[in-house]
Amino acid sequence: MKRYFAALGIWAAVILFIACSVPGRADCGPRRERGAPHERDEEMAERCYRDMYKAMIAKDAEGLSLLLDESFVLIHMTGVRQSKQEFIDAVMDGALNYYTGDHQKSPIEVNGTIARMTGRTIVDAAVYGGARHTWRLQQQIKLVKKGERWLMTEAMASTF
Repeated sequence: MKRYFAALGIWAAVILFIACSVPGRADCGPRRERGAPHERDEEMAERCYRDMYKAMIAKDAEGLSLLLDESFVLIHMTGVRQSKQEFIDAVMDGALNYYTGDHQKSPIEVNGTIARMTGRTIVDAAVYGGARHTWRLQQQIKLVKKGERWLMTEAMASTF
């Protein structure tokens, strides 16, 4: 019986290692590649924004969940507010469909554990049953650093 649990433990460790090594998985913590300097907070916060688009395009609920704080709220151009779970559900059920995102310059200001950025992305999307369209989407993003990871707390959408 001890052999069975020992083997099971080894396989669990292998599976966990593989799952955590998948490229493209959302993670807004520092990247520590061998021989490379640590990422700055500004770079991690911007990666969080870019990873959000990757997760939306891939319809990756788990990836989105890793990027958004529990307090997250999305404020649409119409003023409609969505909680973290409502936003993830809208992406997953096809109410919000994202196909591509071409990121433009995104100014970021970091002050300790709080960051603000203006994310500008040219987005190919179809939302709430409308036709597929290219949008010049701007989001005023608020992020908070928890431990070594940045998480989004608010995104206010508009156009640019």
